[in-house]
Amino acid sequence: MRLSQTDLVIRFWREHGILVVPQPFAAAVGCLPQNQRKRWQEAVAFAVNRRQFVGPLASLVKQVQLSLVSTDWFIGKGLKDIVAVKDEELGCEACRIDCLNLSEVVKGLWETRAGEFPERTSCDKIWDICFSRLVQHADTMTIMDRYAGRDLLTCKAERRSGLLSLLDRLPKKNRETQLRLYTGFAKEGSEYGTQSDVRLAIETAIGHLLPAGYTLTLYLAEDSVFAARYHYRYFRFDQSWNLKTDAGLAILEGPDLWRRATYNFESVSEQHLQAEVAFSTEFSAKALEYRSPKVCAA
Repeated sequence: MRLSQTDLVIRFWREHGILVVPQPFAAAVGCLPQNQRKRWQEAVAFAVNRRQFVGPLASLVKQVQLSLVSTDWFIGKGLKDIVAVKDEELGCEACRIDCLNLSEVVKGLWETRAGEFPERTSCDKIWDICFSRLVQHADTMTIMDRYAGRDLLTCKAERRSGLLSLLDRLPKKNRETQLRLYTGFAKEGSEYGTQSDVRLAIETAIGHLLPAGYTLTLYLAEDSVFAARYHYRYFRFDQSWNLKTDAGLAILEGPDLWRRATYNFESVSEQHLQAEVAFSTEFSAKALEYRSPKVCAA
């Protein structure tokens, strides 16, 4: 594999997904030329820190969608002029490593990485596209949403707030998973949505719906703090992916979307991490922790 191909694969992996290596990784890297070996070692160090590397293949083999192969693999199959094909033996799409951009899997990823859900889109569909797989594997999920708490108080009776919908959809886990919710409240004297109102509403929701295996840490700040410094709304899964949406948690307010909503997946930036650290530090004295009764049995 040429150096340019190595760089292409590493960049794609960092931006779009998780790399699965079907043999001990050290042995695989050790077979590469020195210049490629160094790049992969640096990439894996980055990925381990961001939780983008998964080692054992057995547990994920049914989820593998793309296998990158050499030109010789296609020639051996009698497919000299083909760059991508669905292969029964591999059980997934095989694509020439120098033609990564022509893979149907890759094209599909680019199409779903960012987009817009029209009004009346089912929240079940939104959950499946944007949340289900990431939530299943994440050990930490962070929600930055100025309005998430107050939406519990203002959501119409025939609908369900985004936070309630999220808590109800979280899968039970046999390991501890951390949830962090950063949300705002109105200043004292307001008609609704004060700190005590929001806290009571969230505590009630957690008491009824937080599933086994989760600990939720709640950070509350006055609305003016969000207006000045934390106006963006996003979900962070470990240190791998941010899901930005203009609707925030209201994207799950259902049973279907009441307004159009845009979404965009991107790698976690230091700006987001630093903002969360600053918020947590500033309001740590007021942080509240809620723990589900027990971890789900394996």
